[in-house]
Amino acid sequence: MLARDVYGGSMADHQKDVVITYETLYELLRREKSREELQKLSSSFIGDVLTYLTEKQKTYEDALAKTDVFSLSERETVALQLMNIKKILKELYDRRERKLLDVALNKSRTNSDIIDTTNMLPTEQVFFNDTLHILSRFRKDVLQQLMDAKKPLILVEEPPAPVETKKTKYVKFLEHVDQIVGDEMELYGPFAQDDQAELPLTLADILIGQGSAQEVSEDTA
Repeated sequence: MLARDVYGGSMADHQKDVVITYETLYELLRREKSREELQKLSSSFIGDVLTYLTEKQKTYEDALAKTDVFSLSERETVALQLMNIKKILKELYDRRERKLLDVALNKSRTNSDIIDTTNMLPTEQVFFNDTLHILSRFRKDVLQQLMDAKKPLILVEEPPAPVETKKTKYVKFLEHVDQIVGDEMELYGPFAQDDQAELPLTLADILIGQGSAQEVSEDTA
């Protein structure tokens, strides 16, 4: 499987076809880490990587279907390769994402037209444009409004008030109940038949479940 312009080098380099391998992906990551600006990738980079991963995954699945010692060793090797390839892709994405964010922040702050987007992949261009739109909107609707002594235009919804959970329950005793101990080792009772009391929820539910008490409304307690 071939990819063009993988390294973004000279015209002579661009005319060469480079096979996508673990080594070429590692080199792309090395270059991205060692240089401040976004590095050039082939316009077919994502498709090439998908094809490469699909081929590796098929090799792994084929090895899974076999039981001989050679296939077992191949399966472990390919599984390790897949893991390492995905680690490289994630770090490459993270590095490029940080650079895209920096470029978007710079353009939002300076409104400069001198922003080089030529090395962005199509998906990265969408990410950059969407990020820039959000940054510019908040800078205009918050910062600029404040500088003009005006209220920010961004509406902030108040969080809903927490619903207070009732932690006690009123009960009427249907029989005599000796002194009982709550969860916090507090003592309640003893209670005679027809007594009413406010008890911790857990304790009240136990008594109700045992048939020793019944729930009553707070108004009648």
